[in-house]
Amino acid sequence: MFKVIIDTNIFIAAYFKSTGTCAKVVDLWTARVFQLVVSDEILDEYEEVLLRKDISPKLVKDLNTAILQSAVYVIPSKRIRLINDDPEDNKFLECAESTEVKYIISGDKHLKKLGKYKSTRIISPQQFLQILA
Repeated sequence: MFKVIIDTNIFIAAYFKSTGTCAKVVDLWTARVFQLVVSDEILDEYEEVLLRKDISPKLVKDLNTAILQSAVYVIPSKRIRLINDDPEDNKFLECAESTEVKYIISGDKHLKKLGKYKSTRIISPQQFLQILA
């Protein structure tokens, strides 16, 4: 099973449009088509941003529980300073560096601009669904 990092914006979009492309990506994760990879920094961002978007604390807690039960948890071994315009995005690259992540799925312009980090492709949810089709 291949490993994937899902950017926070994908979970937000999936919540607000439950039939959209991002929701399909999340559904594929819950169906265990791929393994989600996370770090403490990514989990913290998920929680903080989802709560800031007024998503129910119970739903955020349920998501966190689901992630902790099924995701691959990594502790990044090195700091990466590649994305200067939004240094917070580097946490996704650090996580990918720590294990063999095939894709980072993101709608973030700074990550998508890279297109690739080492052997990890940075793609949109639409591209991901096309690859799996």
